[in-house]
Amino acid sequence: MLKQRLLTILVALPIAILAIGYLPDKWFAALTAVIIAICAWEWSQLIVIQRPALRILYVVFILLTMGLTFIIPIIYWFSVAVVVWLWALGAVICFACGRSAWGFQHRTIKYIQGFLMLVPGWLAMNVLRNTSAGPALLIFVLILVWAVDSGAYIAGRLWGSHLLIPRVSPKKTWEGLVGGVVLALISAFIYGVAIDLSMESMLHLTELSFMTALFAVLGDLFESMLKRQAGIKDTGSILPGHGGFLDRFDSAIAALPIFALGLLIFG
Repeated sequence: MLKQRLLTILVALPIAILAIGYLPDKWFAALTAVIIAICAWEWSQLIVIQRPALRILYVVFILLTMGLTFIIPIIYWFSVAVVVWLWALGAVICFACGRSAWGFQHRTIKYIQGFLMLVPGWLAMNVLRNTSAGPALLIFVLILVWAVDSGAYIAGRLWGSHLLIPRVSPKKTWEGLVGGVVLALISAFIYGVAIDLSMESMLHLTELSFMTALFAVLGDLFESMLKRQAGIKDTGSILPGHGGFLDRFDSAIAALPIFALGLLIFG
């Protein structure tokens, strides 16, 4: 399993960096739309849609919804994403306590949430790439998300002893959470130094990176909850050693709109 994970990373990482750095805007938007379409297909499995035709129809609806991002102001999409993910936080906490998951026990809610989570995630990828900072900013935010995941894994393996939310994710620990957030903040500090940020800007970056890291953790926990409800281990098998695209990008889908909204607010 570990060998498969490493091989997948070694192949996928250079491709991702080249795509972010060099693809023309329209081609990058199309590529990320394909990724979101795959995630939508996998999300339909979490909703427990059995018929392939209905799953395809769900994917098509999400792709069509992306067209609304050219009409509805960007800040509205990201603001809705924040509300939706806070709703997801409440659902995870309730589910962890053995209560109903704040509506997420109903398929209709999961249908709607798919639109309100995946579309802002796609929009955020393209907005961050097209800022004045260029592709480097999107790469930084993705590194931030991966730092949370890696830091949590390392700290959890070395020091983890206090379970975070065992009913949702039995292997995650509080020590892992702290380790992931700390590594993310270290990554933010290195990035800030590298681009020579002022003290005030560094403070804003640290605050935004902290919130982004927490939402990245939430994205992972929320998907874990949905997988437990659906009775599945992975959303797919397209990425050897990792599962599906949604298994790999759940944290990024939650984190990217949060960072993008913070950037719009703080400049």
